[in-house]
Amino acid sequence: MDNDSVAADLSIVQSQIAIEQAEAKLRSLTVKRWLRTDEVALYLGTTRASIKKLVMRQRLEPKKLYGRLYFDRHEIDGLIENSGRSASQAQQRSKRWR
Repeated sequence: MDNDSVAADLSIVQSQIAIEQAEAKLRSLTVKRWLRTDEVALYLGTTRASIKKLVMRQRLEPKKLYGRLYFDRHEIDGLIENSGRSASQAQQRSKRWR
C-alpha cells in the first residue's frame, strides 16, 4: 500500500467515527430533558445564533443556572408542534379578509 491509499483510508475511518459520534450525541438529546444552547442548535438542526434570536424574541425561555442557559426539551418540542398551527391560523385570517 502506498501512502496515498493509507491516508485516504484513514480519512474515511475518521469521517465515519465523526458521523457515529454525531449520531450518538443526537440520540442522547432525545433522552435528556435539559439541553444547553449548542445542544438545542444540534437538536433543531440550526445554529447557536438562531437559538439566541429565539430567546431574544421570547419564543424560547431558558433557565439560568451557574451562568449557563438550559432549555427544556419538552418546551422545544411544543414550539415545533405549534409552529405549523400559527402559520395555518395566519392563512385562515388572511382568507377571512378577502
